[in-house]
Amino acid sequence: MVGATLLTPQNSWPLSKAQELFCRPLNQIAAPRQQTAPRVVAAPAPKTGVREPIAIVGIASRFPGGADNPEALWELLRTGGDAIREIPADRWDLGSFYSPNPAKPGRTFARYGGFLANIDGFDASFFGIAPREAAQMDPEQRLALELSWEALDDAGISVADLAGQPAAVFMASAPPD
Repeated sequence: MVGATLLTPQNSWPLSKAQELFCRPLNQIAAPRQQTAPRVVAAPAPKTGVREPIAIVGIASRFPGGADNPEALWELLRTGGDAIREIPADRWDLGSFYSPNPAKPGRTFARYGGFLANIDGFDASFFGIAPREAAQMDPEQRLALELSWEALDDAGISVADLAGQPAAVFMASAPPD
């Protein structure tokens, strides 16, 4: 699972400093979104007791169960869908490694898990990465590039306009499969 996260006062900087460094430059270059209102959440109250708003201007995510965007994740949750399935054959040969005995060395007793779809569909040339280098990249690195691009696109921000700007994308990730 991969998604965006935010620099908060618990991460060493006061929120006002984080806003100064990251939010204002993005607000200056971001095209306003016409289709929806900004998604705003309240930040945890700093020690002074002042609460400052945080605008999430773009979002992208990947979750198991085909929830490859926030809307699909919401639908999966709303309908009570099940994102757990048997280990896909293209990940590794379950028959060679599975044992119902959890104490058996070199084997797993897990047959099911939550898996992201299409992890091999990374377009290295789109990001200017040589095929040999892309083959050596960790899948989470590839996901980070794809999701960063999608979050900026969701925000209506042209990546070309970010060149030379003090802009950043913050990521969070759960353990890989």
